[in-house]
Amino acid sequence: MNNWLVMQNVSLYLQHILKQEGLPNYYNIGFYITETPHYLIISDVPVPLLNKEFRRKKVAYITPDDSDFLSHAGLVDINTSCWIPSEANCGKSNTGESIILSEETEEGRYILIPFNTKQVLKHRGSTIKGFFLPASKLPYEKVSSTDRGGIRRLVIAAIQEIFRQKGIPYIRISYVPGNSPSLFGIRLDTDFCPLPVIKQAVNLADKIGMRWTWFINTGALASALKDLKSILAGQDIQIHCYRHWVYEQVDENRKNISTARELLNKHGINPTGVAGPYGEWNINFQRALEQLGIEYSSEFSYSYDDLPGRPIIDNQKSPVVQIPVHPVSMGRLAWAKANHKAILKYYQGLIDRQVARSEPCFIYDHPEWIVKYKELWQDIIQYGKERCGNWSTLTEYYQWWCGRERSSYTVIANGKDLEIKAEPPTREMSLVINYNGQKAVIPFSSERINIDNLVWTEITYLKFNRLEVYTRRLPFSYLLYENLREIRKQLILQKEKKERE
Repeated sequence: MNNWLVMQNVSLYLQHILKQEGLPNYYNIGFYITETPHYLIISDVPVPLLNKEFRRKKVAYITPDDSDFLSHAGLVDINTSCWIPSEANCGKSNTGESIILSEETEEGRYILIPFNTKQVLKHRGSTIKGFFLPASKLPYEKVSSTDRGGIRRLVIAAIQEIFRQKGIPYIRISYVPGNSPSLFGIRLDTDFCPLPVIKQAVNLADKIGMRWTWFINTGALASALKDLKSILAGQDIQIHCYRHWVYEQVDENRKNISTARELLNKHGINPTGVAGPYGEWNINFQRALEQLGIEYSSEFSYSYDDLPGRPIIDNQKSPVVQIPVHPVSMGRLAWAKANHKAILKYYQGLIDRQVARSEPCFIYDHPEWIVKYKELWQDIIQYGKERCGNWSTLTEYYQWWCGRERSSYTVIANGKDLEIKAEPPTREMSLVINYNGQKAVIPFSSERINIDNLVWTEITYLKFNRLEVYTRRLPFSYLLYENLREIRKQLILQKEKKERE
């Protein structure tokens, strides 16, 4: 028997995508992935002969065309030079031209994606991006310039398409615990919020019987940490910072986080996770977390609306897991002049999108907005819990994800009969099987199955809203406002350093 997957010159970044997906070791199925310095080929034959002409062109983003297999990816920011085949027939660039090639030849089927995963997934900083909302202004946030979640979905969509064309069931580990359609959660950064407001916010969590993950600015609450522990009893308490900064130097970041942890430890709180101020992330911040033995962090300047991952630094995966969240807070929506109806619709759309992708949906905000829009938050949370089918704190999800990473399984395919060997068998995970536009969910365990005997449900494909392309045409005033905001932050930081000296 031959292993299902032959990888040639594949980057660590692409290997990481396949690990995130939770693919099995398939046998009796021929499947190949080849990566060159310029493009990625996914095929059911050894490296196909490519007698093609290519043109090199900078591409800002990719959107779906009428191809179903790209619809889940949505708008994918890549901001890189692509080697586009002259016969490209799917996937639209920001200029409206096709840039991906899907072709069947005498040798077999293949899909060519016109970039190398290392060049797009290595950290290339952050930028402001708009998010779609039918209001007087677009909400925006400073996030990773690369849409890591979108790139992962695009690559996986191409793999699934080859399986579909070959008539072979596609199998992966579920992205969330059990067999729920998704997973809902709330992350709150306390920033400079006063204790009475935090108390009012936690009352809502207690009322609805839900635990949230609270990232604490210990410097702002240093004299109130004893009371804070009592107020947040039963909630998930983690580290935001001591000083509300992400620094450029390893030592500064390490000192900031270690001071925050020590203060929490003194009050019997033992955090394992961090969320960097302003959602900012850099390599030296990650190194500081590694040196401190932090287990996970959550910064949308690294990734957002994505599965957990391990940042790759110096060609090595970090031991600190990144748990992405949705980056737009209610404050940003209010800034965009959105009314309550529009805000509710925005979050419902976000939740529906993540459910359709079977991915977790973690919403990020601050206690002040929980209190200010309490009734609206109740509606959002109720909708999220019902649609997602399950909820979790970030810490609990991190712990589950680590168990998922340790799991492995093989699939021996013989027509519609599948022999699955799973290690270790667990009730907390499921296997998802996609076949002929439908999906079935089965336990993560060793067993023999016939796909005709499974319970199938139709896969709901997302319809891409073409109006979303306008979110990438932000007014110059947005850039000016953000630049001025950054200048103010740097001036405050410089003043603070002088005072400490």
